[in-house]
Amino acid sequence: MPRPTAIAPTKNDAVFGRGGGSNKCRKNTCFRDLIEHHWVPYSSIAHHQTRAKKAYVKEFVIRPISEMGGRFLKFESSGCYELLPACPTDLKAIYQKISQSMRDEKKKHCATQLTNMTTKKSTKSSTKKAEKRVKRVRCSNDDSSVSTASTTSSSDSFSSEEEPSIIDYSHSPSVADAWMDIRFAPNGAFKDDEFVQTSMGEDEMMALLNYESSFQGNTTEPFWLGATDETAM
Repeated sequence: MPRPTAIAPTKNDAVFGRGGGSNKCRKNTCFRDLIEHHWVPYSSIAHHQTRAKKAYVKEFVIRPISEMGGRFLKFESSGCYELLPACPTDLKAIYQKISQSMRDEKKKHCATQLTNMTTKKSTKSSTKKAEKRVKRVRCSNDDSSVSTASTTSSSDSFSSEEEPSIIDYSHSPSVADAWMDIRFAPNGAFKDDEFVQTSMGEDEMMALLNYESSFQGNTTEPFWLGATDETAM
């Protein structure tokens, strides 16, 4: 059987074959453009509609290649390009090769879409995780601010509380003189063993008693002790 004559492909030829033979052929651009443009409509035709698929291929792929003077070549393992079909009227091999090219193009696009979807999901997931981290940091900062503000407010509130006032009777000698040697009782006090009703509260009387006790043992007596109201005034 004579060996087929080796043929150099042109830019209008359609080169079939998987791998480097057809994919790396720079002159296979016209056929590749046709496949890329028509693989979607071709794939939409039901698989069992064989005649419709063949008619579509013949109309939109085979006819344009033939009108441009192109040929259908097969890349062999020997490294040569051989002409298809062996019989000009037998287009079965050409149909098979074009259908295979359509399926390969579909797989390539599906893989690209899957990769894009995975990348998009991964990016979206990373974005959500970053947003959650930022939200947690903001919540932590807000809690710290609230805690600091609460502590500051409590400190200010505590510092703003008035210290217990000490009743100073040093400028009221008549009152202090009148309540010397007193003993307290409910609603009043005993002075010289005689109960005296008073409107003074227990806190005021205790303050007066403490004030008097502070001078015990002191050689310097208050200026009003023993003085009359007239001299003290």
